[in-house]
Formats: sequence, C-alpha cells, structure tokens
Amino acid sequence: MNYRNRLQTSALLCLPLLLLTACADDGDDGMATPGTTTGAGSESTGAGPGTTGDASSTTGDDSADTTGDGPEETGSESGADTGSTGGPTIVVSGDYTDFLAGNKVQDATICVRNQPDVECVTTDSAGAFELVQVEPGPIVLQFEHEDSAIHITHVSGEEDFSAFQTVLSRAAITLLAELSGGKVDPTRGAVALSAVGQIGTGVEGVTAELSDSEGAIGPIYLNEDGLPDLEATATSNAGFYGWANVSPGEHTLTVSHPTRTCTNSLDPDGTAGITMEVIADGVTSSWNYECI
Repeated sequence: MNYRNRLQTSALLCLPLLLLTACADDGDDGMATPGTTTGAGSESTGAGPGTTGDASSTTGDDSADTTGDGPEETGSESGADTGSTGGPTIVVSGDYTDFLAGNKVQDATICVRNQPDVECVTTDSAGAFELVQVEPGPIVLQFEHEDSAIHITHVSGEEDFSAFQTVLSRAAITLLAELSGGKVDPTRGAVALSAVGQIGTGVEGVTAELSDSEGAIGPIYLNEDGLPDLEATATSNAGFYGWANVSPGEHTLTVSHPTRTCTNSLDPDGTAGITMEVIADGVTSSWNYECI
C-alpha cells in the first residue's frame, strides 16, 4: 500500500510529456497531471513516480486511559470531532510543489470538493496545508491558485493521511504547448494516472478506458523513457497513461490487464471503475491502480 502512496505524484511528472503529445496533435489542448497523495491505510494518486509521504496515520495518545463515567476516547484529536453527518472525522495534510520551478506553492486554496462544509485552507510559505474535520471515505481534494490550472485528486482514507502533490502553472502549460506548436483549450480538462505493481514499479500491459471520451486525445501511454508513444495500446513498464482534451463532467475510468487483477480503494474489486470529475482548465487524478 505504501508504494502506491509514494507513486501518486509521478502522474504529474509525466504531465509535461502528455501535454506535449496532446498539443502536437492538430493543436489540441494539453494535459496536466496532478501529484500524489500518500498516507496510512490509503493508496496513492497520480500517474507518476516521485511522491513521498508521511505514511504514519495519527492515532493520537488521547485515547489512552480516560477515567470517569463517560465513554473512552479513541483515535486522534481529529477523530474526536464530528463532521456534518455527526460521525468521526480525520485530518488531511500535505504540501504542493510547482513542477517546473521546484518551489513550494504559497497562497493556494485547498478544499474538499465533495464536502463543502469543510473549511478551505490556504497553503503557507512551505506550500503546506492541513484540512480538519474531514469525513472519512471518498475525498476529492481541490487545489486552486491564480497561476495554475485547478487540480482535482480523487482519494480515500479512513485515517489521517498526508498528500504531497506537484502542480503545473498555467504559464508552464502554455509554454509547453507553444513549443510543440499547439494551443491549450481552457474549456476542457485532462486526466493522468498510473498503474503499479506490488512493489510500486510500473506495470506493463495495462489498458485503460474513459467513458464519454469523444473528442478527447488518448489514452496516451508513455514508454519506458517517459515519452508519449502514440502507437502504444497499453502501458509500458513505466505504467503511465492519461487523456487530454477531455470534456467537463463525470467520467468513469476502468483499467484491465490480461493476467493481473487491478484494484484500488475506490474500486476494490477492480470491476466497477472509478467515477471522476473533469473540469474545464483542470487536471484530474486519482489513486494509482495496483495490478498484481
């Protein structure tokens, strides 16, 4: 599980490559890919290598030996809080890094898109954030900054976890598109992910489908050198894949392998797929699929 967590951001690392490929194709818009989330008990998101995370879930010491007539406290401090449904909550923390510049992204707004009652926070000078009173289960993190495309990451967690993600600025996306002779279409979005094996390395031979992908570019599979291979019909041993020019709305991602079963916590049996939201001028990612 930890390997999947560490690999989530790599999807974003292959974003520039996917972007270049998309833009080179008749000037269609490019594709950016979000970073990775890592944490205890959760898989990682994104389509690429290079995410590191705090694998420790905070369970807190407050649960020890409470006295009196009241019930015993359990879990971390955040677990003692309740969400809008009255149940226990978790803490989601992490940071954001600009892919090309390498600096931490300050003053970005981080929200839980599917839990509007959770108070949004702003990243500090270290690009760090901490969301509290988040209800466990499926979580959609949203990153927004004036210089960047909006990044949406579909994750899940039952305990506190950390999400260390990498993002692309709009200037970087535009530059990459111009260098390849293309044009970014801000009315459409992008999707980028990866498939990994049990030890966290990419898996060759995975095929991916995205529902309602008419007009989209992809699936785009990257070769072992991390370069787009427009002739490929399945992943290389890099495990990276994605789409550009995806219409806004809900899309279902399904993946398969001829000899392995591919699952993640959002698709535990590997058959239902993952429903992900794509937005205009945005980049959508999710937990990596683990194919074993």
